[in-house]
Amino acid sequence: MFMHWADWEITLDGAPLAVPERYRSAPPGIPSGPAASVAGVYLEIARAVSEGRPPHPGFDTALRLHRLLATIERSASTGLSQEIS
Repeated sequence: MFMHWADWEITLDGAPLAVPERYRSAPPGIPSGPAASVAGVYLEIARAVSEGRPPHPGFDTALRLHRLLATIERSASTGLSQEIS
C-alpha cells in the first residue's frame, strides 16, 4: 500500500483507492497538498479550543512517534532488533 497524505493519493496493489471525503480533515475548497495538511491541523486546533479539549495529535503522540522513528533508525544502522524506548 502506498499513501501520500499531502496529495491525498492512496493506491492499493497499484490501483487508486477511493477515500471517502468524510476522512479529509481540511475544510472544503482547500486543494490537496501541503496547504490541505496545514489547514486540517489548524481546523483541529480550532475545534479543540472551542470544545475545551486538547488537540489531537498532541505532544504525547509526537513523542511516541519520535521514539519509534529513533528505534527504527537504530535498528537500520545496527541491523539488530531494538526495543522501543
